[in-house]
Amino acid sequence: MSSEKIRVAISHRKLWEEFHRNNNEMILTSKGRCIYPRIGYSVEGLEPKAMYLVCLKICRADQARYKYTAGEWHMTATGDRESEERYIYPDNGSTQLGQYWMNNGIRFGKLKITNSAKDCCSNVLLTSMYKYHPVLYIYKVYATPALCLDGSTILTNQYQLVKSFTDEIMEFIAVTAYQNQRIIEMKKIHNSYARGQRGGTSRSNNSNNLTTDTNDATALLTDDHRCSDINCKLRFLELSGMISELGITANGEWKTKPE
Repeated sequence: MSSEKIRVAISHRKLWEEFHRNNNEMILTSKGRCIYPRIGYSVEGLEPKAMYLVCLKICRADQARYKYTAGEWHMTATGDRESEERYIYPDNGSTQLGQYWMNNGIRFGKLKITNSAKDCCSNVLLTSMYKYHPVLYIYKVYATPALCLDGSTILTNQYQLVKSFTDEIMEFIAVTAYQNQRIIEMKKIHNSYARGQRGGTSRSNNSNNLTTDTNDATALLTDDHRCSDINCKLRFLELSGMISELGITANGEWKTKPE
């Protein structure tokens, strides 16, 4: 199947666009903070009866470190080397029929980001003052016969990357304290779980911030042993160059950025 036949759209696109116009920021905490707006997608063009594995990475949008001065974000010198990203799996399972993904969409509402290496097993480890964006990957799953040493045959899963997707409107700068007052105001307005004045993080006043969602789920699907096995296989595909064939490098940057 050609990747052009598979169409991906961002859930709540207008909300993402509004935040993007104001240079979106996401708070990092040691215990993990949910991303807002939530990451979600709709997809069309999959084969209804074929199996697809769906996963996500949070990748650096560039290698620059950022600084907020005079009410604006500015790029500084090239920063530290990025730690290896890991795959995150949707709330509604990692592998489903194409019809399921097309009917139900792809949701990452449980995804949390952290600045603590101690908590990176359940959360995604990011570095403050760098710009990131989510990159979605869709793999078609094939059951392939494999010959065992005793001469018997078993079926093993093979994964073919059929679609990768990213969009600059989902870019954000990771921070430990909000820098832009406009972003604070927007998250108070749009995020029904934000608690305004209590226990948040703000550049100008630590009391004028948003807390984490009270309904945040703490578990990610990566605790499942199946996901660990899939991570190894997908990492192998990265190293073999299959991901870069679609025009996007293993760390999520476009070889030629789309219009």
